Amino acid sequence: MHVNIQIPLRYQFGEFPASQLPQDGEAICFRSTPYDFIEYTHPKFGREIRVYHVPEDAELLAMYQEDGELLWISFFDGDRRYAYFADCSFDGLLDDAVIRMRLAALQIAGETPVSRLFFESFFDGESADFAVKIGTAADMEEIRGRYGDDTGAVNNSGEYPSARRIACDDSFRILVLCTENCADRWREAVSSMTKQLTDYLVPRLCKTPDFRVIDAEYD
Repeated sequence: MHVNIQIPLRYQFGEFPASQLPQDGEAICFRSTPYDFIEYTHPKFGREIRVYHVPEDAELLAMYQEDGELLWISFFDGDRRYAYFADCSFDGLLDDAVIRMRLAALQIAGETPVSRLFFESFFDGESADFAVKIGTAADMEEIRGRYGDDTGAVNNSGEYPSARRIACDDSFRILVLCTENCADRWREAVSSMTKQLTDYLVPRLCKTPDFRVIDAEYD
């Protein structure tokens, strides 16, 4: 997608394609780049934010509250993806992510014996990642075959197949970066999502006797 468009910070209630909005007044500017992303400066926090992998034919959509204040900007790429949020509560969106992740995890695990449930997370001010990964008993045996009795290896999420990793989408990163104290909000979100997923998944998985839950913050 190649854009250089102004989206007003105030308009009338409802959701509108960016192409139908006036190009004047106080606005947020989405800028095209030579690379596979668009970028903008958050109007409240002055933070530069990049939105990756936006389809060429995507249309930005701006949602305004009843008082006319811009609430979010999104586009569709199969599902709705968010590109901008005002500094608003994101508990509902995190709950949606948890529901998606727990259903995907159960589908991936099925009746397969599970030895490790990993929670992987990363934040550096530009990227924000959170994922759950299933480590099966067969995966663990394969790792032991490569490393022998090295217990560190079987507790390292990076040794397990990425095919059983369920991650938040890029809207999670945008959501976190569009808050004032984004590092604190990221930690709060990771803590909340980890607890919700643990409470839901652990009783429902087919666990081995040596089953463990491991937090894996990486760098």
